[in-house]
This record gives sequence, structure tokens and C-alpha cells, in this order.
Amino acid sequence: MTFSKISLIAAGIIGLSGLSAQADELADIKARGTLVCGVIGISEPYGYVNPKTQEVEGYEVDLCKKLAEKLGVKAEPKVTSSEARLPELLQSRIDILAALITYSEERAKQIDYSNSYLVEPFRYLVRTDSGVKNFSQLETARIANVKGSLLEKVTKQRFPGATNISFEDQSSAFLALQQGKAVALAGRETTLKALQNRAGDTAAATEFVEEPLLVQRTGFALRKGEEGLLKEVNAFLAELEASGEAQKLFDKWIGKDSAFKLTRSFKVGDPITN
Repeated sequence: MTFSKISLIAAGIIGLSGLSAQADELADIKARGTLVCGVIGISEPYGYVNPKTQEVEGYEVDLCKKLAEKLGVKAEPKVTSSEARLPELLQSRIDILAALITYSEERAKQIDYSNSYLVEPFRYLVRTDSGVKNFSQLETARIANVKGSLLEKVTKQRFPGATNISFEDQSSAFLALQQGKAVALAGRETTLKALQNRAGDTAAATEFVEEPLLVQRTGFALRKGEEGLLKEVNAFLAELEASGEAQKLFDKWIGKDSAFKLTRSFKVGDPITN
């Protein structure tokens, strides 16, 4: 057998073994007995560190725990950042992301999405004394965003004449808004409401610009080709909705039992591209 034929056979074996390893991700999780789930640690009510317990908790953390239970393994939440979450997933440091990964066609080229578990508007928060009421007043404004977030890119596209100011987290961005270093702060409606709730009586009053920037769907993010795991995740989301657990989870963190009192207008498990 010639060297070239041996090389081709070897390459084929390596390729097949790579496919097998990728296809066995679900089996690896079950064999290990843990689901390493990337979560955000600074975005109440989705994933944040409880100052009393020093434990990470929230809507997405509970989703991870319930998914792990469905798979028959232990949940291992791993805190990551907006900027690091995709590299962490793609480099196999975590098994799956429940870290405010909103759908975009660009991201879908890198990762696979589950069906959705959250649909929410994204808005701009401004100081009440700024007088800003609509988008026309933001055309040349200083706008604060979290570094590496979807809204950072959307802001640059929507307001090319504005100055984008990037921060590591929304707490820092909110402080810049309070100090007048930024005119507006981009974010999820609930996350911005959480910042308002925590601001205290001495903080400058803030309000939302009238129109939302966009409405986005969020789901679990997986590495490409993990069909077995993706199937299990989508089945889990469908069961969560059908059993009524999805509503209970929403009410606990976002709805009537939370500080936000929002009403759910979406179904968990709907296709993320709707």
C-alpha cells in the first residue's frame, strides 16, 4: 500500500472519530454525570450572584437545573461573560449555554440554537432629566452598551452617528448613565428594570425611550452537530410548557411573583426563528 493511500485512510479514520466524538456529546454528559452550563452572573433576573448566599441564581440557572434533571445528571452552572460565552462553548469548556444568547443569523453560522425559552424587547434607558423621548434624539448621542453584546452591534448599525461606549457589564454602564457620561443605555427591558430597582432613592430618575429597539428570541446555544443533545433540549422545553412549569418559572423570576410583574406573551419551545 502506498504512503498516499495510507494517509488517506488515516485521515478518514480521524475524520470519522471526530464525528463520533461530536455525535456522542450527550453520551459524554451522561457518562460524566454533570451538565456544565454557561450562565451570565451579572444579569438579574436571568443569572446573577445572590448577595446573601453568594450563589448564582435566576431564570436561566433554573432552566439549566431542570434540563440537567431531565437528562438524569447534576447541573454545574459556570459563570461566563457576554464577551467570553461563545468562545467558552466553542472551545468545549462548557456543554451548553443559557446565557442570554439571542438569535441572529450570524451567530447561527457558529452555533446551533434550541427552540426559544424567552422573548423580550430590547430598549434604551435614559435619565428623566435628559428630555430624550424618541430615537431621533439619539442620532448623535453617547450610548452605553455591554462589550460583545448583540445590542452593541445593533446600536452601531441603527445610530452610525452616535458614539458607542463599551463596558464590561451593565452595572458599570448604568453608573455611566447616572453620572451623565452616557445619554442612553441599551439593554433587555427586565435587566434595565432590575438596575432601576436597585438604584435607590438617591439615584437620578430614569425612564425608557418610547419605542423598543427590537424584540428578540433567546434559546440554549450548543456546538454544531450535537443532534442528540439538541433533540433532548427541545423535548425538554416542549414538556416544560405543556406541564405548566414554564409559567411557574416565568412567574417566579419575571412575572407576578417577581419584582418585575411582567406578563408572558410567548410560549416556551416555539421555534427560535419565528
